[in-house]
Amino acid sequence: MNRDTLKYRVFRIILYFQVNFLLLQPEKQNKLFRGQQSPILLDIYYFMISHTTITELVKSHLEPEFFIVDITIQPTNKIHVLLDGDNGITITKCIEVSRLIENSLDREEEDFSLEVSSPGLGQPLKLDRQYAKNTGRKIEVVFNDGEKIVGKLLSATEDDIDVQTTERQPVVGKKKTKKVEITRTIMFEDIKQSKIVPDFSGV
Repeated sequence: MNRDTLKYRVFRIILYFQVNFLLLQPEKQNKLFRGQQSPILLDIYYFMISHTTITELVKSHLEPEFFIVDITIQPTNKIHVLLDGDNGITITKCIEVSRLIENSLDREEEDFSLEVSSPGLGQPLKLDRQYAKNTGRKIEVVFNDGEKIVGKLLSATEDDIDVQTTERQPVVGKKKTKKVEITRTIMFEDIKQSKIVPDFSGV
């Protein structure tokens, strides 16, 4: 390990403690340093790999049927790339993208860890293209006001989705209710979280 690499890793260790220091509440910071001036805070983003860099790298290697769901980069340069496709995405494709990123970054300059994967069953849906590819499947939708419904995802646009579900409605002239099948149009702005759920009814 050369001197520059050693100095870089020492700076990264210092950065780790500085980031955690910044996450402390002010009163805890004062308690730790007994009212003295805190250490010089390094620029948190100076050593971080650019989110834009990773995004452009991935986009350059994706055909139109594939898309980025999410990219997260932690202060320790732990990179997680989440990919999907209109007809799904293979492990082979994820490996190709992972190798592309690995070969485009220099660990001597920027040490990092990397994970490239596809969304697992039960993970929240984030993009309209994810909804579109899952039409016909069972979906759980949690609204901003806390209401939750489960039904069949019928269609998806850039603004909303149609979900076929059931609700209990009063029976005319009787003191009871019955389940009625309805279709609800739900705006994305009203959704707090949604996910595809396993449906074993046809098994």
